[in-house]
Amino acid sequence: MPPVTQCLECGADIPADAQGLCPKCLLKLGLASQFGGASVADAGARAPVPPPRMPFDFGEYRVIRLLGRGGMGAVYEAEQRATGRRVALKVLGHTIDSPEMRKRFLREGRLAAAVNHPNSVYIYGTEEIDTTPVIAMELVAGGTLKDEVKRRGPLPVRDAVDAVLHVVAGLEAAQAGGVLHRDVKPANCFAAPDGTVKVGDFGLSVSTLAHADSQLTASGVMLGTPSFAPPEQLRGDELDARADIYSVGATLYYLLTAHAPHEGDNVVNVVASVLDKTPEPLTKYRPEIPPGLAQVVARSLAKKRDDRFANYAALRDALLPFSSQVPEPAPLGTRFVAGLIDEVLAAFPEIVVSAVLGVDEVADHWLSERTGSSFGLWLAMTLVYIAYHAVPEGLWGAAPGKALCGLRVVGAGGAAPGIGRAAVRAVILTLVLCPAICSRSSS
Repeated sequence: MPPVTQCLECGADIPADAQGLCPKCLLKLGLASQFGGASVADAGARAPVPPPRMPFDFGEYRVIRLLGRGGMGAVYEAEQRATGRRVALKVLGHTIDSPEMRKRFLREGRLAAAVNHPNSVYIYGTEEIDTTPVIAMELVAGGTLKDEVKRRGPLPVRDAVDAVLHVVAGLEAAQAGGVLHRDVKPANCFAAPDGTVKVGDFGLSVSTLAHADSQLTASGVMLGTPSFAPPEQLRGDELDARADIYSVGATLYYLLTAHAPHEGDNVVNVVASVLDKTPEPLTKYRPEIPPGLAQVVARSLAKKRDDRFANYAALRDALLPFSSQVPEPAPLGTRFVAGLIDEVLAAFPEIVVSAVLGVDEVADHWLSERTGSSFGLWLAMTLVYIAYHAVPEGLWGAAPGKALCGLRVVGAGGAAPGIGRAAVRAVILTLVLCPAICSRSSS
């Protein structure tokens, strides 16, 4: 059989030792053959094309290996020959290549390139090589969060929350740049070797100024992953940041359980589940999950967008207590001012009672009278003082003075310590600040 000198797909001239396809068609069609899809065949011989052998040259790049494929195309590791820089090269898929999808692909690459943040995969640029749309982006060596779960199983709570907080930071930066991601999922979140998690693959991203985009293309092909998409996205409704917040909650659900919130035997079943069913409780898979964290995930996955967190700041605040981030001690001066305000407010009821009785302190009244009523009055004032600190600090982490100064008392996990612990702290504070009571009582 004579050597093939023209591409079996597009007819372009190729070297005699090529694989029957030009580099452009190798990228766009070779992947389908490799994964068992429809193979390319010569119109005359109908001979199937074998999977591409790598590396091979493609424009200014040397394509090294396949990294993965998704709804809009395939991603390859490549080397820019002029600089030696390794990049991830995303190529628009052959099956959806059309003038409309070509414009969408390049436009979305430009949108993602506008996001410059440590928690977002950097986009070097978009271009067409031999009429094939490609996006060159940062190559993150650590794999995806999906890979991490496959390797380790469900992640520890703090590891999962820390990773999602990185994702939130990246998406918040994208939102500030006017970009809505629309395809947040573990496979699109990349873990760098230093532990940084970066949001990538803005393949379905749109400008938040655009209102006429939906989950479906004009040909009716669904893009994205229904298991991690909110109901309004599957219905084709207009989207806002709360759609991505839903997907963040679904991603955290997966990191904690190794299961998507909605699973099924086929896409139709999954879509029906997303639209109509409530995900299984996290505690079904992990009984030790903190109830507060389970509530955060459930709220993020609410069917109605109005029931979710309103913005990324609210979601971040809800997640921080379950992260490894340790709150920084407040400056000494600020703590002194907050403590002074709280002491004045906490002692105010006793000041009023002492003025009515004509004594300096209620404790002095009890020590001088030695009666049951004077002891009861002192005990009541002491309990009021303890309650002033214990109740608001236990429930919300701050008494009025601390709240005015922007301070909070937190437990080991970053949450409010609870009334019991706050009460113990207040009792210790009372004993430290009132040594005269102890000394006079022993005399």
